Amino acid sequence: MRIQPFIKKLVQTVLAGLVSLLDKSKVGRFLFRKILERALHETEVMYRDGMTFRFVVANPLLGLRARTLFTKEPETLEWIDSMQPGAVLWDVGANVGTYTVYAAIARRAKVVAFEPSVFNLEFLARNINNNDIVDRVTIVPMPLSDYTKISEMRLSSSEWGGALSTFGETYDGNGDPLDQTFGYQMPGLTMDDAKKLFSLAQPEFIKIDVDGIEALILAGGEKVLASARSVLIEINDDFESQAVNCELILKRQGFTLKEKRQSDFEKRENDKHFTTFNQIWTHG
Repeated sequence: MRIQPFIKKLVQTVLAGLVSLLDKSKVGRFLFRKILERALHETEVMYRDGMTFRFVVANPLLGLRARTLFTKEPETLEWIDSMQPGAVLWDVGANVGTYTVYAAIARRAKVVAFEPSVFNLEFLARNINNNDIVDRVTIVPMPLSDYTKISEMRLSSSEWGGALSTFGETYDGNGDPLDQTFGYQMPGLTMDDAKKLFSLAQPEFIKIDVDGIEALILAGGEKVLASARSVLIEINDDFESQAVNCELILKRQGFTLKEKRQSDFEKRENDKHFTTFNQIWTHG
């Protein structure tokens, strides 16, 4: 048995027992509410080049997301740093907003953050508010897809800050069946419809990290893509149909693959056969 999963399971069991114990008395419930309120206001402050970034760290995963902002995907930060001040960025699959916050502060970007997970939305909003960038970020709490429709949002985790979810499909970012633990019906829309219906600013830069339905999102955004300058998209090369379809759509829209990278952090966290890369595409 691997030690790390065993310890995680043990901690979860102990915490579940503690919550159950606290719930049995009025005093216990009061203490639990106070603990939860404190957690929701616990923040991690990160510094870079004279800039300050604040993130809510109500659980270990949120803490990890905050502390690895500058190391997890350096290629993503370099891409954001290449933007002209005030650029328009669509962050598709924003999660709790680490890159949304970075772009809005470091480049004063106007960001449209798409995030449909009910477990991440509160923390996305808190991070935007805590960094005083409400005027620079618009949250769209809906998934994107190839058609505007109502379908099931399927999640593999209900943990705050969790990822690995999909909309309207049943596979994950590897093309394997999604290990679903939670789900709900909700409306989703295409990139083109989102821009038209909500009068969103045309993105110059588009970041897409949605764990498996990237090609569907690209297919529903050909008008938006036609006027975008650059796309950063996370693709698993072993999910061949996904990789091929993304490449075909982007090339048809006049994009050229500029670079394809994975960070040392990702290599350490995954095995040597890890085949997921951030691809950066530019027009022309």
